[in-house]
Amino acid sequence: MRYRLSSVLALVVCAMTPSGHDSITAAAEWCRRATPEELAAFGLPYHPLLGRYRIPSEKTMRSILGRLDPGEISAAGHDYLRPLLSARSRRPEPVMPDGGTEREQRRATGRPPAPSRYAPGGGRRSGR
Repeated sequence: MRYRLSSVLALVVCAMTPSGHDSITAAAEWCRRATPEELAAFGLPYHPLLGRYRIPSEKTMRSILGRLDPGEISAAGHDYLRPLLSARSRRPEPVMPDGGTEREQRRATGRPPAPSRYAPGGGRRSGR
């Protein structure tokens, strides 16, 4: 069975994104646990007689990844992400109803943030 290179690369990247999945074996296990909807999104071939999507084996993943130049894959990834990251706007500050930001309001009044009711002591002051 042949798989599209883009499908296998996307599978491996997504499988290795979660914490602890840092090997091809872990990527293959992640693929086996993926839902049919997830496998369809990767463009994997559907087997009508078995009624499921075909998943590349660990051996297939190793074979495909072994033929690729890591430098070229890295460069292609950076070329894809560079315009997306440069087009991102800065994260806006939360705006208060009077137009200032929360941080500025605290600085202006010199007050520390209000204690949380989940903090030790339940937000109550000691000595009452």
